[in-house]
Amino acid sequence: MSRLRTPPGPVEPARGDDGDFSRRFPRILEDESRLRKAEKILRVLQDARGDLLALRLLDIGCAGGHITRHLGEHVRQAVGLDVDEHALELARREAAGNVSFVRADGTHLPFGDGEFDLAVCNHVYEHVDSAERLLAEIHRVLRPGGTCYFSAANRLMLVEAHYRLPLLSWLPRPLADRYVRLAGRGTGYPEQHRTWFGLRRLVRDFSVIDYTGRILEDPERFASEDVLPPGSLLRRFAPLVYRAAPWLSPSYVWLLQKKD
Repeated sequence: MSRLRTPPGPVEPARGDDGDFSRRFPRILEDESRLRKAEKILRVLQDARGDLLALRLLDIGCAGGHITRHLGEHVRQAVGLDVDEHALELARREAAGNVSFVRADGTHLPFGDGEFDLAVCNHVYEHVDSAERLLAEIHRVLRPGGTCYFSAANRLMLVEAHYRLPLLSWLPRPLADRYVRLAGRGTGYPEQHRTWFGLRRLVRDFSVIDYTGRILEDPERFASEDVLPPGSLLRRFAPLVYRAAPWLSPSYVWLLQKKD
């Protein structure tokens, strides 16, 4: 079992400023979409690491626990972590024996060094006060040779994924806050996205395996036909565009490996 330690600071919201992300964005609790995402993550991890049954996994920003529970069927132990107590209450209702949930902030992980073989950080970096601290904590709790599934949105995405507003993430904070308020989507824009170049700097302490291109080339293998339908123009041209200009992709899937 995991050895919980006292965090060096108070539990702070990992998403925005209220620790209640699931109430503001209830779609993150939808079973179908979360389970589809869980299968995508599983396919990538299995492709990279093979059999996962002997491994321990930490899911950072687990929300309602759909991904944690699904991955828990394929690993020795899975721990989901979030600051959103409402989401965690839902997650705990269906937790299996090898799956547990902890309320904590991703920038102050309450675990000892090298406790996990795998980590999942699925579109979390933009929601924390310090993405550098988040990645440092992931690096710390992974064993040497451990792997983190890291998916991240690009600041240059045309439509911001949470608020579904065009070019929102491109704007300076004061303008973005005003845009969100005028659109009736909230009181402000706390997310802090980075470009491809900024993301590469963020993960510089890891060895990076870019799975984005692999997924675009073979979406069936990675359960991604829903975003790349067979016969579509997107399916045909997305791999070409990514090879030519990866910094323009709206999002990325990288495997981060802690160096031995």
